[in-house]
Amino acid sequence: MTMLTPTPFMRPTLSEHFALLRNFSSLRPTLGTVLRITADIGSIWITFLFGWLIVDGNDLTALAQDSAGIVPLIGLLSILALAAYIAVGLYTYTPGYGLLAKICRIAAVNLTLLVIAGAILSMAGPPTGLSFGVLATTIAGSIIPISLARVGSAVLRMEHWRADGNGSRGVVGSSRRPYGSG
Repeated sequence: MTMLTPTPFMRPTLSEHFALLRNFSSLRPTLGTVLRITADIGSIWITFLFGWLIVDGNDLTALAQDSAGIVPLIGLLSILALAAYIAVGLYTYTPGYGLLAKICRIAAVNLTLLVIAGAILSMAGPPTGLSFGVLATTIAGSIIPISLARVGSAVLRMEHWRADGNGSRGVVGSSRRPYGSG
């Protein structure tokens, strides 16, 4: 007969509690980081417009008239998503994160935001003209373009890696010369 032994509950250390702050503090304002942040926020707004125009069948004039509650809500959603992406380490160099791990983190953040926004809107009532379908399209639908941007970035990195020959990436001990030196 097989007995299952319970695993002891491991309490996180103090440094693990501050992992969220570590990702904020290790964020570097490089061109790549700015481009990823711009692409991620742009993806949220593009999927919102897709949901507003195609899913709900509204037009842009209705958005301009009802923008008092909708546009700030999507702006807040974009800022919350950005903070969550920073917190899970999507914009910092994390060696353990492969492409699949990044896409899973994006999906987890977006689905968590969908649950939170859905709960808030069900209790408070949605702003005029904003349906749950548009909200779900915005949050869940933005997973696709954000993930495609990560896939494109990984393909570009792979092409750069292959162009180096032998897979050397300019690390210590490699015979590859840095850019611009001969």
